[in-house]
Amino acid sequence: MRHLPFALCALPLAASVVAAFVSPATFPAGALLALGFPLFYLLCLAAFVVALLLRRRTGRAWVTPLLALALATSPARSYLPLNIARAIPAGADTLRILSFNTRNFGGHEADSDGRGYVAGFMADAGADIVCFQEGAGEPEFYTDEALPLLRERFPYTDLYLPEHGSPMGILSRWPVVGRTFVTRSGTNHAIAYTLVRPGGDTLRVVNCHLASVGYTLEQLDGYADGLHSGFTRSGAIGRAADMARAFCQSAERRARMADTVANYVAAHRGESLIVCGDLNDTPVSYTARTVRGPLTDAYRAAGHGLGRSYNRSGIAVRIDHLFCSPDWTPARCSVVPVFTSSDHYPLLATLYRPAP
Repeated sequence: MRHLPFALCALPLAASVVAAFVSPATFPAGALLALGFPLFYLLCLAAFVVALLLRRRTGRAWVTPLLALALATSPARSYLPLNIARAIPAGADTLRILSFNTRNFGGHEADSDGRGYVAGFMADAGADIVCFQEGAGEPEFYTDEALPLLRERFPYTDLYLPEHGSPMGILSRWPVVGRTFVTRSGTNHAIAYTLVRPGGDTLRVVNCHLASVGYTLEQLDGYADGLHSGFTRSGAIGRAADMARAFCQSAERRARMADTVANYVAAHRGESLIVCGDLNDTPVSYTARTVRGPLTDAYRAAGHGLGRSYNRSGIAVRIDHLFCSPDWTPARCSVVPVFTSSDHYPLLATLYRPAP
């Protein structure tokens, strides 16, 4: 019996690791288990330390938490990578990509000179390609405000402005010669663009905005405020249960979209490929694992720390991701804490490969 409490602390962690391999379309509650990974990891780590310190009384009770921690080694590395900047070899072919859920281009906020904060950041970030999600829906915003500021850096653009849905687009230094819809679900999409780089080199870029978590920013803010101001116990439990149900339902939609994106990646194996965007799921999730597939996670390979990309409601998670095909090596990847009215921080990655 003395081993039981420590085994019970290890079990949720092991379950959360396994849950990332199970589609929420089959087992929706698995998405909640995967979401809890960081908390379960800390619980298991505490159990291991306590069992080790009390090993004269608990015997080998520390073994079970240690096994669970070993099982969680790779997911933990994805969640909290610790890397140092990698030097780019002289003469290497480099590619700098920015992914940004702009939330209506930061509400069109601008400085005193009328220079939009979000568009200005995009112009100054030094990126070769920008993929944005939740852009502005009004065509005149781009023609009158955004594109005049961005056109010098990005002469090639492709905008998708649906009447009902989430506007998305790509800004590029190189010609955009093709657009393919990979998957759609409600107002969310994943779009593949074909770019032609110098020398005729073809690059495919998949811009993703997968199904949202099932509740609005206002609902999240309201729940966070309620926790601080004092929900009744029954009110807090009821709200949490409602949010859990909404999350599981949205996880099913994300899983189906992720499967379709993975099929696209598989169909273009061997080609130069980037997949990025707002996946609305953490690094330890079925969504992220499925979309990544055989690709390299740029943040895991070259990022450092938690990389909080969702910046509201006291929630510290990375739900924006960037993956690249094996011909590219991530040198740097970071979440940039640029403060706008968007509820996301942008993700910026520098990739390289040997010069042709």
